[in-house]
Amino acid sequence: MTFKPHLLLCLMSVSLVTHADNRALLVGIDEYKYINELIGSKQDVENMSQFIQSEWGYQPAQIRTLTDAQATRSHILSTIDNWLIRDTRRGDKVLFYYSGHGTYVKDKWPHDEKDGSDEALCPVNTTLTRDNLIRDDEIHERLKKLEGRQVTLIIDACHSGTMTKSVSFSSDQRTVKTPIFRRPLPRQTTKSAFTRETFVNTQRHVVAYSAVAPDDVALVDTHVNPREGVFTRRFIEGIRDKYADSNYDGKVSHHELLAYTRRESQAYCDKSRYQCRQGLTPQLEIK
Repeated sequence: MTFKPHLLLCLMSVSLVTHADNRALLVGIDEYKYINELIGSKQDVENMSQFIQSEWGYQPAQIRTLTDAQATRSHILSTIDNWLIRDTRRGDKVLFYYSGHGTYVKDKWPHDEKDGSDEALCPVNTTLTRDNLIRDDEIHERLKKLEGRQVTLIIDACHSGTMTKSVSFSSDQRTVKTPIFRRPLPRQTTKSAFTRETFVNTQRHVVAYSAVAPDDVALVDTHVNPREGVFTRRFIEGIRDKYADSNYDGKVSHHELLAYTRRESQAYCDKSRYQCRQGLTPQLEIK
């Protein structure tokens, strides 16, 4: 057999081209098909895409975005499975970002929730009867398949048992990231946004930020144009503009960023009582 060095070089080139060190999936939904619409989620995705390119070194070819009609349950899950899991290796950086509605539903087998409810993301085809949700258990199983990668999870969404009451605080229902369903679940099943017990439990390779704490609702910033998520805006500016660098060492740690987003989110809440009655307390889970 004749050795062909040019063929080896071609194969090496293909390998280098097809493997990306970093992968990001950004999901933002404003125009829901069946439940109440939002504003600002697509803008959040655009802002996050620019941010991870300028600050975290992502290349355009390493980023996938799903917005509005693209962001169905099946499309989100298949993109996680193929783009984030199948096409990455140990040591790679993986980012999943979601801006849109979040909710909770009655816990399914294996009944691992202490309060009997699962947190869930609301894809664009979520129905008034809570069909087509993506439960936290489904995300949890996929996070386990990303072991060995450096995973960042950023969720700008909410869960609240008093859904219709929460929405009524605002003059514009599109600025509160809580869906209005046909039948709200009982108040006692209220859960927080992706708490340790359910969403990132035992996931040592995952850093997870969420916009709100138990009983909070995630909000859209109505003081800026175009509209943006309150949490996403402060997350980005805390790092990009070094606003979160409290010790002035030129770097922003996770704890500095958490403190900044909490302080600034609550400051927004304090001056927007027509929209925010429960407080805003971003969460961080890191091991």
